[in-house]
Amino acid sequence: MSALWILFSLAAFSILHSALASLGAKALARQWLGQRTADGIYRLLYNVIATLTVVPPLILAVLLPDGAPVWHLPTPLLFITIPLQLVALAAMAISLWRVDLPRFIGLRQFFRLWAGEAEPRDPPGVDLADLHLAGRIHRLCRPPSSTTCTT
Repeated sequence: MSALWILFSLAAFSILHSALASLGAKALARQWLGQRTADGIYRLLYNVIATLTVVPPLILAVLLPDGAPVWHLPTPLLFITIPLQLVALAAMAISLWRVDLPRFIGLRQFFRLWAGEAEPRDPPGVDLADLHLAGRIHRLCRPPSSTTCTT
């Protein structure tokens, strides 16, 4: 039963996350808030909402354990898996640095709006090919229509 609560909360997070990421939701925000305000705060609000809504599934996964562990690694394998986890953590940190974390989470746009700049968004059409390796990796995990960042 615990697994169902965890799956339900994760499904709710996923649906809300996808709905807010849609072009329709962004267009609706621009209609309600005005383009300048929406461009300045949408990405930051999206990330705040995503952070707040991913917490319940994580808390449920900790508080509602459902029986025995799924697997147990023998100690010799830990000498392989722990360094791999550290490499993955370093790769994640590098990728966040490469994508310009303040822009990615919406802080840069929010501060541009706050400072009264006319255009809080980044210049449109940042080609991911300019990011070299990051652009090639991005194209492996995103549809071809999203190879140009506009928001």
